[in-house]
Amino acid sequence: MTKSDIAARYERDGFVFPIDVLSESEAAGIRKKLEGVESQHGNMHYVVKPYLLLDWVHELATRKALLDPVRAVLGEDLLLWDCEFIIKEPGAQRHVEWHQDLLYFGLSSDDLVTAWLAISPVTKENGCMQFLAGSHQGGVRQHVATFNENSILARGQQLVEDVPVEDAVDVALRPGQMSLHHGATFHASGVNESDDRRIAICFVYIKPSMRQVGAKWDSALLVSGTDRYGHFESEVLPDQNFSSDAIAYQKAIDERRKALWREVVTNMSDSATTS
Repeated sequence: MTKSDIAARYERDGFVFPIDVLSESEAAGIRKKLEGVESQHGNMHYVVKPYLLLDWVHELATRKALLDPVRAVLGEDLLLWDCEFIIKEPGAQRHVEWHQDLLYFGLSSDDLVTAWLAISPVTKENGCMQFLAGSHQGGVRQHVATFNENSILARGQQLVEDVPVEDAVDVALRPGQMSLHHGATFHASGVNESDDRRIAICFVYIKPSMRQVGAKWDSALLVSGTDRYGHFESEVLPDQNFSSDAIAYQKAIDERRKALWREVVTNMSDSATTS
């Protein structure tokens, strides 16, 4: 798939997949590293910005095969704004309702791309994402905060309008493949009904021209090109994986990010209501 193909499909559909980033053996090696870390430090699901703890996550985030498709959409200048491992354990009821990512980001525009990289096989059975083509073109819609205890999302946010699920596209990926999606694309994912973990890592890239308008502070990491704006505090990479300094720094960023999220939710308009 050429860069122009990626850009055209992204503009039309609000998503692109599959894009090859790693070989299956490389993805298996990443899984082995991740689960080795988990054996020492606990489950890594949704740990904020793990590249502040692990140099190999930063290496993934800056790999040419991953960044080039993102550059095809956003251009050469890129900040890494967010990153998490997203893990669905086998048999668990964790799922994601139909929603749009941009709702609670508090960012000044939609100049962002989420790159979602499969580390394990991702299938319909184990709860792959589903996208609705073209849904990004209508902007951010009204959501309801359900606070469903089985939702992976913090507030269980869910689109108020009916989603034509019969038109949804299943985003099945082999280990080492990724999808890109727009922050306003309608998407969801089901439960993991398989006997293995569904493991992915997602990276959210933004243009440096973006601002955090929902809160007074935010941070990011320059990963491509130049930041001529300085709208985000520049982050510090670990001197050593899970060093005491790295742990303390990541914890501080985590606490500030949670405070940011609370401020964004407090300051946002009533586009999301509580059921």
